[in-house]
Amino acid sequence: MDASSGSKPPYKIELAGGTVHVHLDCSNCGTTAWDHQQVAWLADRIAHHLQRTNQQSTRLNSHLGLTPDESFSPPLQSITAADATPTLPINLGKKGPRTRTGCFTCRMKRVKCDETKPICNRCRRNPERNCVYPRTNTDTKRERELMARPKALATGQSQAFSSSAAHRPSASRARQNRNPGSSLLRAAWNGPPPQETRQLDDPASSPILPDQFGLFLDGISYVSSPGLLNAHPTKPGARARGDRVLAKLWEAQMFISAGGAAEVGTNVQATLAAALVNITWSLGAVSRAFEGTHPTEAHDIMIERSRRFADDAAQVIHAFNRGEGPNEPETMLIILELLLLRDCGSGDPLWAKTHALLRAYTHRCGEPRKMLADNRLVVSSSSLYEQHLVYLALYDAFASLSLGMAPSLVEPQRPGKKQWIEEVASAQQVIQSDFGMSLHSLFAVARLAQLLAERPNPASPHNHAHQLACLAMYEELETTTLATIYSSPAPIRVQFGDLLIRHSLICHLQRVAFERRANDPIVQRSAAAIMELLAEVAVHTGSMVNLNYPMLVVSGLVDKEDQERLQILMDFAKVSSGLVELDRLESIVYEAWRRQDAGEEELRMTDIWSQRAIMLIL
Repeated sequence: MDASSGSKPPYKIELAGGTVHVHLDCSNCGTTAWDHQQVAWLADRIAHHLQRTNQQSTRLNSHLGLTPDESFSPPLQSITAADATPTLPINLGKKGPRTRTGCFTCRMKRVKCDETKPICNRCRRNPERNCVYPRTNTDTKRERELMARPKALATGQSQAFSSSAAHRPSASRARQNRNPGSSLLRAAWNGPPPQETRQLDDPASSPILPDQFGLFLDGISYVSSPGLLNAHPTKPGARARGDRVLAKLWEAQMFISAGGAAEVGTNVQATLAAALVNITWSLGAVSRAFEGTHPTEAHDIMIERSRRFADDAAQVIHAFNRGEGPNEPETMLIILELLLLRDCGSGDPLWAKTHALLRAYTHRCGEPRKMLADNRLVVSSSSLYEQHLVYLALYDAFASLSLGMAPSLVEPQRPGKKQWIEEVASAQQVIQSDFGMSLHSLFAVARLAQLLAERPNPASPHNHAHQLACLAMYEELETTTLATIYSSPAPIRVQFGDLLIRHSLICHLQRVAFERRANDPIVQRSAAAIMELLAEVAVHTGSMVNLNYPMLVVSGLVDKEDQERLQILMDFAKVSSGLVELDRLESIVYEAWRRQDAGEEELRMTDIWSQRAIMLIL
């Protein structure tokens, strides 16, 4: 500071209307950053003292019989108002010390977060930002305590449940605490349990798995979780597929419990119902295998049982593929979708089995256009069936890209030729609401997968034509014009998604087809764009679902400075999606960084989703 400003403090504190106002002179933020910290601490102490004084004044006014209007001091704000309105609008400076407990937005912007909860002051001043804090052990403990609180039941069954709960083993009680509604639903299904019953976890109670109905409820809860893929519509009127899936699962459970289990294998309805119940059990086992994204003590056992149930559910599709079983189109597609959800939720590296099963099923049924036509002959309204098929077509495009195969459900877009998915009225809506991108981006993914699958040997005479096709795709991606984020009618998340897919495809194409290194200017330009776009998606939308592909592409391209930002983005993705698949993504990213630090050969793009580190890049 100069001599003229030496006599003037870098801050001024005012008390007005029961609020602390801190005015900072930020002309020399680099030299006064620590002063900012001192001011923040001082203002907090003043606010605390003022609040305590107001509380004492309020009690005195109540004792004297004074109304709030006659009070000698300003009224004390309610707890809700205090949480909603920050009392410390403090600028801590960009160079203030940053912590890992700040919100994700401030950490990604590389500025100091004042850690005001639920919304920090920086995010409050910019309503377009989403303020999300990392989960801490304290948050997890508080959630468990809240979920473990007993709920008053309106019926007279509360006494019966409280007495029977004392006899449940600890593992079962923990599941009840995690899903407080399970006991109520189980009571509605089986009635109040008797006083002396066999323990739920007694292996003799079931030859397959104890507490099967509780497992079914956990699976239903897992399917309807809003943070998972294809769970619920993101906005009213988007689509009702989630509710339709839940209805079919409950219908199957009721049929099996009413005696249909004895007809499995001889009755078509019973066989399909058993498959739906099995896949729900499989999802329930995945739910019990993890607490958030952390494995529980029963992780290995539950994952093994989840695989067993998933294999049992897939038998109906295998039977049809062999020409030995029935085909109920909508049920088959629901089973395939839930198998995909199970793969993403468990992080099971055997997810390619689901993709192979899907390709075999669609090959048996014929091309998608024929599948739609056949379904329209049977069902008057086939919109839900179309939505299932669109969802699986997008999954097939990304899975084929990761496996080096040509897509079977979506072909690259060609001039003058309209594809079946463009004729589905709800296709764009499904892709936008579930994956945050447009149909044009889906066609680009399918085109790259096709090009890489047809890649000839370098000595082949067809190599030159293939290189020209790759160059044409690169030029198309580079010259594709998109509307600005704030001027287009498309949702912001979709525009960000399109840009992310575009730059990810550029990096993928340059690294694999043209074999450019990570430090190539073209690759680095798109990698820098991916990092900025990922941060903007997190800030503007508060969601990191279905962004595994861009994060995987950029993982081996960032420098030391951006590694911290990518780590924050991966942490945020875990918080916003809860998918265990992100743990395997993180392990691959760490391997790329380890090689960079050790000076070893850089991780090639094909290594990222090779057979040893296979990854579902949705």
